Amino acid sequence: MCEVVVQDEVVIFTAPEFELLMGYITTRPIVEKIEVVDGVLKISPPHVEIVHTLESICKSDVSSLLLDIKLSLLHLGWLVDGDKDIVKIRKSRLKGVGGFVTIEYDKIERKMTIVTTEICLYNILQAQGFKIYKSKYFIEAVKYVPTLIEALEIEETLSQTVCG
Repeated sequence: MCEVVVQDEVVIFTAPEFELLMGYITTRPIVEKIEVVDGVLKISPPHVEIVHTLESICKSDVSSLLLDIKLSLLHLGWLVDGDKDIVKIRKSRLKGVGGFVTIEYDKIERKMTIVTTEICLYNILQAQGFKIYKSKYFIEAVKYVPTLIEALEIEETLSQTVCG
C-alpha cells in the first residue's frame, strides 16, 4: 500500500520500505522538516511538487525504483551490494588525522557495524545503543537497525560529529 495524504500542513507518506526510502532520499534535501514515525514519512511544509513526486514514486515499478535507489545511494557516497535487492551498503571516509570511519549496514540481518579509529566516538555510539568492542587503536560498534532510513540518519549524525 502506497498513499500520499496532506493533513494539517503535513504530507503523510505511507509506503513499503523501498518506496519510503526513495521518498526520504528524494525529499530530504528540499524540505524543512522530515520525520519517520512508525514507518510513515511526515514531511512539512506540504508543497505540491513534493506531493506529486511522492505520488509518482507510488506508481513506479519495483525494478526501476530499486535502480533509482541504488543510484541515489551511490551519489550519497555509499557502495551498494546486491543485484535483485539491496543486501548491504557501506561507506568509508577519513576522519581526523590519519583516522577513518567505516559504516556498513546489512539489510538482511538489519545490523549496522561501525569500525573507526576515532576512539572519542565510544560514548556517542554507546549512547545510541551500539554494543562496543574496543581495542587500543580502534572501536567496533554493532547495533540492530530496523530500516535503511534509520541507517542513513545514523551515518549522517556521525558524519557531523566532531571529536574534540
